[in-house]
Amino acid sequence: MVAVKWMDQAGGEEFQIEVELLSRLHSPYLLSLLGYCSKSSRKLLVYEFMENGGLLEHLYPPHGIKSIYASLDWKTRLRITLEAARSFEYLPEQVSPPVIHRDFESSNILLDQSFHGKCLTLDWPSLDRRKPEAMFSTRVLGTQSYVAPEYALTGHLTPKSVVYSYGVVLLELVSHWRGPSGYEETS
Repeated sequence: MVAVKWMDQAGGEEFQIEVELLSRLHSPYLLSLLGYCSKSSRKLLVYEFMENGGLLEHLYPPHGIKSIYASLDWKTRLRITLEAARSFEYLPEQVSPPVIHRDFESSNILLDQSFHGKCLTLDWPSLDRRKPEAMFSTRVLGTQSYVAPEYALTGHLTPKSVVYSYGVVLLELVSHWRGPSGYEETS
């Protein structure tokens, strides 16, 4: 099984750049790109399949279908927070040129069969540390509640911007607890 993402707005050159960058990323904490299709006007990315979907659905299950989403115990939540931290740390520290994730949020953390978290990498710019101006983006991307205030106000993206987004995900993981009874408990 695989997951396929249809890139409806991707142009040829933009799509090729994204595929090249995704192909260079190799971390157990990032969703792996398995292949792509660029033969026609439809641009497709093929990723590994994550059996347990997104973290967002486990924290905020769609109304009326709670029973199909597992309640995450504290040990699993802690492991997911560490795996998420390792995913966003990998991009600016171990990728050349460095990369900053502009859309780090719970919907972009996917869970495998054993509830290990992997980050879906999308909407991120490359950064060239030899050019400080490359650390800035004029286009603010991301979900408003996860975006660092200084990034939202100035458009200046730094590795610290992702730390803010990570803090929001961490807050979600520790504050949205559905106990064994299935009712939401706040601690």
